[in-house]
Amino acid sequence: MAEFNLLPRARRALAEIIGISETRFGTLAADRYAAQLFQAMFDVADNPYRTGSKPFGDPDGTVRLYHIRHSKNRVPNPPGAAKRPRHLLVYEHAQPDTVDILGIIYDTIPPEQLVPELIEPR
Repeated sequence: MAEFNLLPRARRALAEIIGISETRFGTLAADRYAAQLFQAMFDVADNPYRTGSKPFGDPDGTVRLYHIRHSKNRVPNPPGAAKRPRHLLVYEHAQPDTVDILGIIYDTIPPEQLVPELIEPR
C-alpha cells in the first residue's frame, strides 16, 4: 500500500483548516472536512496521477495539484463528505510508493502565488 508524508507546512495548514472549520461550522463539519482531506491524501498516495490531479508548472514535473472534491465519493460515512470542499493538495511523487504532501491551499487563490514557496524551501 502506498503512503504519504505530511510535511511540516502541510501539517500546519491541516491543523489551521480543521480549527477554522470547527469554529465556523461546528465539530461535525470539521470531522467531515478532516475525513475528506485525509481521503484525498490516501487517494493521491495510491495513485499520484489519478483523475482530477494535474501537474504544476512543468507537465513532466513531479509536483501535482489535486482538489479534494474529487475524493468526495470515497469518504467513509460517518462522518461523510464535506458539502463544499475548497482546498487543493499540493504534493510530489518523489519516491516509488510515497507522495510528499507539500501543502494544502485554498482553491480561490491562484496556485502560482503559493506553490513556489511550498516547493523551494524543502
